[in-house]
Amino acid sequence: MNSNNPELAIFKGKGFILADTNQRATEYLQDPVHDIDFPIYYIGPIKDTISISRRYWRGRTPVKFWPEKFAAGRIYSDMNLRIEVDTTLAVNSPVEYIHKDGKLKLDSTRNYYASVFTIRNISDSIVWMGRTFSVYFLHRELKDKPGHWVRVGENISDIGICATHEPEIFLKPGEIILSKVRHYKGPFVTDCRLVFGKNNHLVYSNIFKESVDERIFQNASKNYVNE
Repeated sequence: MNSNNPELAIFKGKGFILADTNQRATEYLQDPVHDIDFPIYYIGPIKDTISISRRYWRGRTPVKFWPEKFAAGRIYSDMNLRIEVDTTLAVNSPVEYIHKDGKLKLDSTRNYYASVFTIRNISDSIVWMGRTFSVYFLHRELKDKPGHWVRVGENISDIGICATHEPEIFLKPGEIILSKVRHYKGPFVTDCRLVFGKNNHLVYSNIFKESVDERIFQNASKNYVNE
């Protein structure tokens, strides 16, 4: 049974101090099925201290009206977005379940080892980031032993969920989205990167290390990506 007592952790990030109030991490990802959710914890300007707790969630996080939405850019490149994974920020990324009355099923919460990453708008225009309180167009790629980049998991945008009542997410110039990438565990240490975008308009994060079970590459040839 998981402890319900949250902990306060303070981390020195790249350009800000992160204060994270959450449970202790207790497990790792086991398969790509659970590797599609990159929850949003903060959207806004970089400031000295960014305090986060639970993820943004529909019904709990206020949604802003954007009159500028039709002018927001929807083409992604390294000219408007920068993705940085900071593996020195070892945090917890919980998966939560909810009762019909809206209360959390605390004993069902799963707490994954994770690292923090940021997506920063480095352009002078607003960028449309998709719909839902998760990073909508994001997936992960790993290198297999022969050195091929292999796509792991899917974008939320690719799995056919109904996002009709979900909020649209916009990122203003200079602002960041703060999220978390959950970690695998296994004997094979390899390169990993996050990939944001759609069609051929893609933005890659810095490369970081991930430890995986090689069975994750079964049928990998179907998921090879262009180098």
